[in-house]
Amino acid sequence: MKTLLTILTASILLFSCSSEPKTDASGSDQKEQSTQANQKDTIKILNEQIKNDPNNPDLYIAKSSVYQKRKQFGEALDEAKRAVKADSTAPRTWIHLSKLYYDSKRIKESMQTVKTALDLDPDNADAHTRMAWIYFILQDYEKVYEHANAALKKNEFLAEPYYIKGLAYKEQGNFKLAISSFRTATEQDNNHYDSWVQLGLLHAKVQHPLTISYYDNAIRVDSTNYEAHYNKGYYLQNQGKYREAMKEYDAILRHNESFYNAHFNKGFIYLEHLQKYDSAAMMYTNVININPMNYKAYLNRALAKERDGQLTAALADVNEALNLKPDYELAARAKSRIEGKMEK
Repeated sequence: MKTLLTILTASILLFSCSSEPKTDASGSDQKEQSTQANQKDTIKILNEQIKNDPNNPDLYIAKSSVYQKRKQFGEALDEAKRAVKADSTAPRTWIHLSKLYYDSKRIKESMQTVKTALDLDPDNADAHTRMAWIYFILQDYEKVYEHANAALKKNEFLAEPYYIKGLAYKEQGNFKLAISSFRTATEQDNNHYDSWVQLGLLHAKVQHPLTISYYDNAIRVDSTNYEAHYNKGYYLQNQGKYREAMKEYDAILRHNESFYNAHFNKGFIYLEHLQKYDSAAMMYTNVININPMNYKAYLNRALAKERDGQLTAALADVNEALNLKPDYELAARAKSRIEGKMEK
């Protein structure tokens, strides 16, 4: 399950921006337009079905889910409420509404609605799983385990409750139990992307030889998702396998050219390890074109130009970095050094 809790990706390299770019990962305007057209057709079909069967809550849930994919959260909530109105005795309608509240960060409403589902069916595994997510956000880990275990008591073959338990153990620093939970999640669902990623991250901490295989499993499940490629690339980079690392960054950029951290890390490899300064400068130019406020990219491009003997251009980039961040000590030191070279 892809949620805001796919967390703790590997840290960005030296000088890189730690925030992730707010870009669409589809990588194709044409693909996006096609998807939107298909979703409009689906809404049209669902509207016709609702006319013929207005008391069917599943039709409203389906329509709500389409709006959610389109990031039209207000419309998604409206349809979810219509599903509840159509059948307020069905736990699934309340669970769906709870998830929408949760994804909208309206945790209080999310808890209230999932409690209604549990009142209707105290053993409902989906409701207990939803409640475990809520308590994870609230950092009440004992409640996380309580509800995850209640879900597993109803159905021991569910992957998601094990995944949530793994996240809770990880947050508490119990990495042994976290790994055990994530592994069990993949045993229940071999295509549980998030668990494979978490296994990769935890094993990367100790440079375990299985690290790459865990990331490769995540990539097998979804080769278009940046996270496993990025973490694998970062791990390979730390292992000194720079060409292999860049292949992972390239895999990201094939799907999303606007993911500037991939450009940035390629630039770092060119700059610090391969001494290809023109290529490094080109990568940092890509970052700046995507994110003009990235002062770290200006500094690193300046370093590439300085090492290539382009001191005037290097000084201009350093000055721009300082314009964006006047207290940037690394840029100030670089400026002093470059000006000293120019005076000779």
